[in-house]
Amino acid sequence: MIGRNGAKTEMSDFKKIVILADSLSSIDVIQEYLKENPVIITFDYSTHKLLTANSIDHEISDDYLDQNEPRQLQKKSLEFSDWFNQEPIKNSLEYNGVNLGALFFVEFHYFLVPFIKKIVEIIRVFEKYKDATFLATPSLIKMISTITNSATQIGNKVENTLLYDQVKVSLSKSITINLKRDHYLKLKKIFEKVLDLFFGISEKSEFKKTVLFVEFDTLRYQNLFSNLPKYSLNGVFYGRRHPAFWNWKTYSIIRKSKCKVVTEEKFLGKEINQKIENNISSINSKINKFWDQEEFFKSFFSFQDISFWPIIKSTFVELCKKRMSEAITEIELTIKLFEKVKFTSVLLWSENGFNEQIVLNVATQFKIPVILLQHGLYRETKEAYEFNKFSGVVPIQSKKFISWGEATKNYFMQCGIEESKIHVVGSPIYDDFFEQSKQLERKNDYILLATSSPTNNIISDLTVKTREKYEHFIQKICKTVVAANEKLVIKLHPFQDELDITNITEKISPNILVIKHGNFASLVRSCKFLIVIDLSTTILEAQIFDKPTLSVSIKDYYLGEPELFKNNSCATADIDSFEKTFQIILKDNDYRNQIIKNGNKFMSEYVSNQGAASKKLLELLEKE
Repeated sequence: MIGRNGAKTEMSDFKKIVILADSLSSIDVIQEYLKENPVIITFDYSTHKLLTANSIDHEISDDYLDQNEPRQLQKKSLEFSDWFNQEPIKNSLEYNGVNLGALFFVEFHYFLVPFIKKIVEIIRVFEKYKDATFLATPSLIKMISTITNSATQIGNKVENTLLYDQVKVSLSKSITINLKRDHYLKLKKIFEKVLDLFFGISEKSEFKKTVLFVEFDTLRYQNLFSNLPKYSLNGVFYGRRHPAFWNWKTYSIIRKSKCKVVTEEKFLGKEINQKIENNISSINSKINKFWDQEEFFKSFFSFQDISFWPIIKSTFVELCKKRMSEAITEIELTIKLFEKVKFTSVLLWSENGFNEQIVLNVATQFKIPVILLQHGLYRETKEAYEFNKFSGVVPIQSKKFISWGEATKNYFMQCGIEESKIHVVGSPIYDDFFEQSKQLERKNDYILLATSSPTNNIISDLTVKTREKYEHFIQKICKTVVAANEKLVIKLHPFQDELDITNITEKISPNILVIKHGNFASLVRSCKFLIVIDLSTTILEAQIFDKPTLSVSIKDYYLGEPELFKNNSCATADIDSFEKTFQIILKDNDYRNQIIKNGNKFMSEYVSNQGAASKKLLELLEKE
């Protein structure tokens, strides 16, 4: 074996060999060391599965964390993600009133959480095997090398991508392709040149009461857009991540709404582009200087007196340069938009998105009221408040908040949000649901499962136990439904990094249909009942169509018990009791009807102005 200094070292010279492994695609990397009877520790689920499949004994890094540490580390990860608000560098990051570091804190947090888990586990491993020689795969070698000199890299480096370095593009309900972010942006720019000819903001446009819709999903808010021409309002669609339309239906919605669509073509001419290039160069020079704050970064990014700054520095710098350069263009585009168009209100459904933060800051500078819309079923508990703030669903900077009902209003008031800020309007995305529920014939064609896989931004989701439970649950429901001679349809969550489970379902039955994209309403209205994982907004959508719902608990987020579960408005089970509960819902009419009745009661209390929320919202916007 070759040591870190290049000298050849015999394995037998050491008391113990410890292999730290993750991101392994084959066992070849560790095969030659197995004769030394090493301690092998896996740090990710895929490597654990690979070694298990090859009958190779190993330990799991999760076991090196104490029971309470995942919660503590989750809290610590949020503190690290707030690096941009620290005094030594805060002023260096500001551009036209926008803190550039704040714009991508969600993406940075997504990268950081798995890293924090691994570095703490490695510290624990070293405490147990202080006299050992360590062999580590590329993503772990830097971590163990901060603690000991007795570490050697094995295997080739695997290229890691940041969360938003790729963009998912849906070609059909079951086919999705991944495009590199820069390729997607180039294609989008070409498309916008054509788009501007038909939907662009013209010099002769009359703007009286004008609403800016920021990063809206045209299909989900189709009722809102369809009703827009009936009011004395002009609509402007601002979608830097989400296109205004992507098929004939969404094109028709935008065309009939008479919405204008913001494009770079209209606002960023040669003069502005030159200014942007100069400003990017200037801000990069400014940013380069704050990397000199080495002592601050070393101190800030440390845990238990061990700094992990040297390990994350290269990725962190790369992320900053990429996103901050993009931010300059987006900020200048947004400023030009607000200079050209006098908006009376701005609508968005999150305060933490990259472009949403920019619009929120610029609109505030122009004294334009920003209105935040509730867009889902939140965990309305005391324990979940900080998580909700992080998720951008709490109206911290927004002037107004559009609540679906009294329950959410009361929750935010209990959290200290002023009552005058909250307006109970209802849910515009469910207007069509309520209308369809009255008109369409009831169908019970299949069992519907709405997935929500473990993610990389929650420590407990990264454990082998959670990942195994998730896969075990998917297998169990597939086998249970197939054994009951029922058809199963699975709708994947639309999140960028959602796990594709087709490799699991295909082994059980080729008749199981997995849908990656599409309208959930069309699926839920034809199902016998809905199965969800933990808490999901899809529960409400099932209740609108009088469909019973079964929520299966996979993990505990320590965020308290939502009211939805307290009043039995949906059935609940864990993995062990799932099959029994499934059979009861399937066969016991009285039990199934009681769930539907409880669901109807919850829905009537949780969502106001059912079927008329879009009109109520547009009436409110007319008064701005």
